[in-house]
Amino acid sequence: GKHISGSGKYLGDFISGVAMYDFIKPNLFYDAVTSAAIKDRMIEEISLNSPEQLISDTFYGCEALKKINITGNPTNVEITDEAFKNCTSLEEINFPENCDVNIHTNSFSNTKLQKLIVNGNLQTGATSFSSCKELNEVTVTGNADLGKETFKNCESLRNISVGGRLTAEWKALTWCPIENININTSYDIDGSIFSGCTELKSINSQTVVNSETAEFIPEYSEYIIRNFINAERVGFMDEYIKAKVKKIVAENTTPDMPDIQKVKVLHDWICSHTEYNNQDQNALVQNNSDNGLFFFDSTQCQGYSNA
Repeated sequence: GKHISGSGKYLGDFISGVAMYDFIKPNLFYDAVTSAAIKDRMIEEISLNSPEQLISDTFYGCEALKKINITGNPTNVEITDEAFKNCTSLEEINFPENCDVNIHTNSFSNTKLQKLIVNGNLQTGATSFSSCKELNEVTVTGNADLGKETFKNCESLRNISVGGRLTAEWKALTWCPIENININTSYDIDGSIFSGCTELKSINSQTVVNSETAEFIPEYSEYIIRNFINAERVGFMDEYIKAKVKKIVAENTTPDMPDIQKVKVLHDWICSHTEYNNQDQNALVQNNSDNGLFFFDSTQCQGYSNA
């Protein structure tokens, strides 16, 4: 195996068959760098001292690369398009403390990264970590701004932690098997970015639905209703509705009722407890799912039928 170390602002000269390489004033040849600048398939570990930018395709397809260390005291690091795409053995990248990280499109897609830890702010482009099938944890101490489908097909991603504000574009986290999110609830979020996260049952490691009372726990009730009403198929939203339905059925039917009577009783309950929403035509999920009925006692046609 081989180890490469280097220092300087930019990285992107062609390297092959070397054990060590010192990047001396690499910004002088930055403009001339082409795709797949480092093509050595035997490199296993890379250490970079205070790089500011890793340019497109720099380590694309380095199949033996397992570990990246970014050292020194950079205040920000930018990793541009496909810099480490298809590094199919890459398991670990270490960023320094107090460093903001900007990761562009497909920078780490199809790698074996297991954890992403950023001690600063994180910004990602589209599909930055797509098909990282072993990625199970993402931790960002500052703000996180996620691009479109950032974690698409990350089928092991269970835990997300963001210390600051979390914002995201379309389907950044959709359908990930996330079980817990650690977030700063002093910031509102667009809960729809978690649509399809059916395993998401806890916030800040607390189960947020009390199945016995069919209510959210008090610490998170207002926050969830304010931020997740337009989310679909989120675990704790589904759990809440299931608990509500179970409670309504128990309170309004008896085991000896014929099924047709149970159907009529529950139909009548929906009609008497729900109003047709003529006001907010823009509340698409509220109007077209059972969320509106069970959270706001109002919905539209599809919401009635789903309930």
